[in-house]
Amino acid sequence: MPIVKKMYIFYLIGLIALLSGCIDSQKVIKSSDRAYKYKMASQWFQQGKYIHAVPVIEDLMVIYKGTDTAPKLYFMLAESYYLNKEYTVAAYHYKTYKYLYGKTPNAEIATYKLADCYAKQVAPVELDQVDTKKAIDYFKVFLSEYPYSGKNNEAQKQIEQLKRNLEVKALMSADLYYKTQNYRAASYTYKNVINQFPEIREFEEIYYKIVVSNYNFAKKSILKKQPERFETTINEAQSFLSRFQKSKHRKEIAEIIENSNVELLKSSLKFAQTTYPVEDRPIYFTEAISAFQSFEKEIKDKPNFLNSYLDDCYYGILNSSYIIVDQTKEQALKEKHFTLFLENYNKYKYSYTKDSKASKQADELYKKIHKLVNL
Repeated sequence: MPIVKKMYIFYLIGLIALLSGCIDSQKVIKSSDRAYKYKMASQWFQQGKYIHAVPVIEDLMVIYKGTDTAPKLYFMLAESYYLNKEYTVAAYHYKTYKYLYGKTPNAEIATYKLADCYAKQVAPVELDQVDTKKAIDYFKVFLSEYPYSGKNNEAQKQIEQLKRNLEVKALMSADLYYKTQNYRAASYTYKNVINQFPEIREFEEIYYKIVVSNYNFAKKSILKKQPERFETTINEAQSFLSRFQKSKHRKEIAEIIENSNVELLKSSLKFAQTTYPVEDRPIYFTEAISAFQSFEKEIKDKPNFLNSYLDDCYYGILNSSYIIVDQTKEQALKEKHFTLFLENYNKYKYSYTKDSKASKQADELYKKIHKLVNL
């Protein structure tokens, strides 16, 4: 027999069974014998024929409203939906049962199953985890309200499993930023992950990626922002080495610290040399000097540009003063800036490396500026 024909026959048989079940339920509902109705509802419930039992139970709930039987019927209704895997409806009825009959013996199991309904509807981790969060919250309520329940271990285990879903979901989002080289977002999101889940099993790997993300973000930043961002990288990297003393990433992190120190100084000097307006340059050269004093000693393999770094800063401050004097037209103001030039010249003239190129350039500027201001 063809497969399509077989499927049609099975579908037809199922439909007939369903319709006859509905007819049976309706016959029972029309009966005036409440004991008979209760018997049939209980029988169908015990047999797992929930589609037959539910309409009769709902009819009986109206009849027994306000009696001691009402909680039993309502709990049976919630259980019918739960056992039939209709968890959204079951959750609604367990919640209502808990509200209406919170002091009955079945309130404890209703509270647990309310949480379990959401746990059973948890979506794959790549999708929204709203049911996961609700399940965790309801399991926590269960543990709070029934601290001595025999289901506490199971509830705690459920919370841990559900929490893992949230951890994986959050980590996937951060990893996506990391893989697509959106390093600023990656660093921010990874930090949120470890702040939200401080006991996550990937803690070390996440911290490693925070350092790498900060380093790559600093390298891609505009020149003005690089010093600050390399300093952030250094701080994060040093924190990593302090936390994870046996990590397989220690060598790489140490190299990142070394490179960040070098890049911080390089970008500080370059920004001071190229910034506009020229009046602001002395401020940034002074900051570059301060950076050198803080970070140079940490660099083991020193590049050549560091040999003349301070000389370049001293000369940069002096040259900025010279340019300002040269660009000033009003004589009184020109003389004021000239005085500042002399102060800078005298301040740094003994700080240059002996016979350095910058020292000789500073002396040449000293001669040129006197001709410039005719003094």
